[in-house]
Amino acid sequence: MDPSTNLVASRAACGRSEDAEHMVAVAAANFAKWAATDVLERAAVLRRAKALIPKYRDRFAQLMLSEIGAVDDWVDFNIQVAANAIEAAVNLALKYPSTLHTDETSDSYTIRQPAGVCLAIAPWNAPIVLAMRAIVFPLAFGNSVILKASELSPATHSLIAEVLDEAGVPKGVLSVMTNAPEHAEEVISSFIANPAVRRINFTGSTRIGKIIASISAQHLKRCLLELGGKSPLIVLKDANLELAAKAAVYGAF
Repeated sequence: MDPSTNLVASRAACGRSEDAEHMVAVAAANFAKWAATDVLERAAVLRRAKALIPKYRDRFAQLMLSEIGAVDDWVDFNIQVAANAIEAAVNLALKYPSTLHTDETSDSYTIRQPAGVCLAIAPWNAPIVLAMRAIVFPLAFGNSVILKASELSPATHSLIAEVLDEAGVPKGVLSVMTNAPEHAEEVISSFIANPAVRRINFTGSTRIGKIIASISAQHLKRCLLELGGKSPLIVLKDANLELAAKAAVYGAF
């Protein structure tokens, strides 16, 4: 719903656990070919996505305005930082490419290889940058990715996949799950329980983060969490209170 009018802002598919299972099967089936794709080719695809983002700027702005009430400055900030995230992911993948073990005489060795299907769960408040960040790092390293879109910004998150699709990410390597809020736990539990899902990335509240960490632990899955409640503010006695208040508001919102 549009937060300023309470009218319908967008419509999205109401995914359930059976859809999650199908989506993982598709991602797993397309993983090996993408993982075997040369890192230079993967980098070229992601850089094409970076170059395409400005073309989608007005569509992102319209969707972010209607879904979350975002103003133009916030849209442009999201787009710029998302572009930076793509470049950072590409540079990291180029610096640390996949490796194979060749030295049979060594007692110990390190092998770098894609993990498999990665689940990315992104929030609504900075929808472009937080979703793009969660997608492009695993993609750059040869993983397939499922984005679990926020229930508050499903169209914005789906548009990110459209950008990456136009850039040349192969079909099935990136998927987007949308669902109603009341089915979120069912969908996420199904994803994490699936043996093909190897990594979980979640940005959101501490309360939900604890639930995701608990489900992941049950299946011995590695999860990366960025949670709320991490921005305490200490104001010392000699501080400029007006400046401190402005910094607090800016930092929080």
